[in-house]
Amino acid sequence: MENFNRLNDVYIKFLLGSPERQTLTLNFIKAMIGEDILKGVNSLIFIDKEQGKEQNRERGTIVDIMAMMNNGTTVHIEVQVAKDKNIFPRCLLYWSKQYGKELTVSETYDKLKPLVSIILCNYNRDDGNKRYYNRYHIYNDVDKRIATNHFDMVFIELTKFKIKDMNHLTDSDRWLAYLANKGNEKERRVIMDSEAMKEVQDAESRFLGDRALYNEYLRREFARRDKQSQMMTAYDEGKIDGKKEGIEIGELKGALKERKLTVQCLMESNHSLEDISVILKRPIDEIRALINS
Repeated sequence: MENFNRLNDVYIKFLLGSPERQTLTLNFIKAMIGEDILKGVNSLIFIDKEQGKEQNRERGTIVDIMAMMNNGTTVHIEVQVAKDKNIFPRCLLYWSKQYGKELTVSETYDKLKPLVSIILCNYNRDDGNKRYYNRYHIYNDVDKRIATNHFDMVFIELTKFKIKDMNHLTDSDRWLAYLANKGNEKERRVIMDSEAMKEVQDAESRFLGDRALYNEYLRREFARRDKQSQMMTAYDEGKIDGKKEGIEIGELKGALKERKLTVQCLMESNHSLEDISVILKRPIDEIRALINS
């Protein structure tokens, strides 16, 4: 689906946060951080985590998946859609709160295990480099030796990602191109031509065919675009400083059009105005006005 947002929290959690698709989650993790440190890993368990949920949503974090692999390493997957100039210190604080969280008073420090954070940013971090992939460890300043493998933080800026060679796609290339919806129709067929990507396609088809899940997806999309529209209005009225807030104004200008697109998707799925009002939790008059705008 051309306009399908694969970074939507409902979809990402369906795709990468479900026990029945843990092989896909492992494939994604290995593609993002490499197989060397994951030798012998063949399973994981998802950790039910609610801490900071509302705060993260306010900061634009729409996906927060935590999983522990069978070698004891914990992996945190996050998708950040709203620009956050303080994302690194925020992620560092979050990492520190999670590291050792399960260590009891009577246990020794050798029980601590590595914690890897994979943060997908749907914007440019403006950190002075052109790389879309940036990975951080704790190093010795002189000889550059890693002090510990317990700290591992990866930032991936999807807006910077470009496919360099369609004839030699890596697993990472395929995942990032898929999530960022890169490539034309012919290129997308090549991108999806792998065992893992075929499983991803099957999962996407199941998601789109599930009316309840798809309605929830549309509701979240409408809410996200509505927030963008409100921010654009506040910016136009001089109530917020776009530069101070780190707001990409260009990304907000299409919010009204995208909100209307969400409603049109629901109408094309044979939903009545009353149904749409319930799904989006908005008055019918507002929905009708949006359709006629």
